[in-house]
Amino acid sequence: MLASAGLPLKKWASNVPEALADIPPEDLAIKPFHDLQDDQSVSTLGLVWDTKTDMLRFNVDLPLPAPILTKRKVISYIAKIFDPLGLVGPTIATAKLFMQRLWKLKNEDNAPYEWDRPIPQKLQDEWKQFHATLPILADIRIPRFVSLAAVSKVELHFFCDASDAAYGACCFIRSLNNDQVKVQLLTSESKVAPLATKHTIARLELCAAVLSAKLYQKVEHAIKLSTDVYFWTDSTTVIQWLQSPPNRWKTFVANRVSTIQSNTEIAAWRHVPGVENPADELSRGLQPADLVNQSRWWNGPKWLWEFPAHWPVSNVPEEEYITVIEEARKVTLISLNADEQFANQLFARFSNYTTLRRVVAYCMKYIKALQATLIS
Repeated sequence: MLASAGLPLKKWASNVPEALADIPPEDLAIKPFHDLQDDQSVSTLGLVWDTKTDMLRFNVDLPLPAPILTKRKVISYIAKIFDPLGLVGPTIATAKLFMQRLWKLKNEDNAPYEWDRPIPQKLQDEWKQFHATLPILADIRIPRFVSLAAVSKVELHFFCDASDAAYGACCFIRSLNNDQVKVQLLTSESKVAPLATKHTIARLELCAAVLSAKLYQKVEHAIKLSTDVYFWTDSTTVIQWLQSPPNRWKTFVANRVSTIQSNTEIAAWRHVPGVENPADELSRGLQPADLVNQSRWWNGPKWLWEFPAHWPVSNVPEEEYITVIEEARKVTLISLNADEQFANQLFARFSNYTTLRRVVAYCMKYIKALQATLIS
């Protein structure tokens, strides 16, 4: 159809050679005649796809850091680390945290640091050390196909976590075929904690849960599969918040609880011990060398490869923590001990409730003014 309009499709590629049998050689992304040493990969969506092994990898093509680093220069380097799926989210989180530290810098007049002014030497040395390790990301190989070849069941597992510096959520796809189980990272998102307002860890954990719910909406829209969905958090406070109606909590918590309850099933939320939560890497960040061999990040916690009987049991206490109660909306009870006959006469004198309130308010104001006069 496109060829008939003068728009022939080019750069065809596939991990199955038979699929390209009828494609003219000039329209292929990888030429059929090549040296065995040639790289058989194509660039797609910011990643590099090796069609022979069907693996994804990163092309980290950063120039050497400038001798003198400025805020503008460092942020331009960070922008070149393109990760559309969040596969190297912990390392991106480390870069985000460094960028936030740059935003916090102040000059002698307590004004924001100038864009082209050299940043402090300590930060320059720290960035150069981190910059030198970024090419390690090119050694990472990620299977493009995230499932088993034939599946009887597919599950989505979302993990979320927060620290005082950042919070994030990640999604793993768990596929089953009889006794075979495969778990692989699908995508992730992370955010740094806001600078303007200092939130408690419990509130940031709730923000991470919201991020997890929104990530689920994106994944559900993208893959369009009938799957069982599980949400995991290491915060029992968040789970207790979610088990109550939003109007019970203060505005900050109520709005976020409402968002989560509208987009997810509360019964799907479970508690996971913090040491077994892969989203912990997003909330604290990881150096590239540590990320490469972090199996919990790439394949989830070990128990996720087992049957559900081996999964963590959600031991959420029935009593509420102090942090839970602190977010409860205060309710003021007013008791009126007025003579019933007087109340009936008062309501009988006015046909409009607004007028009645205004008259009573003037009377109360007069009584308070009279009391103040008598006391003085």
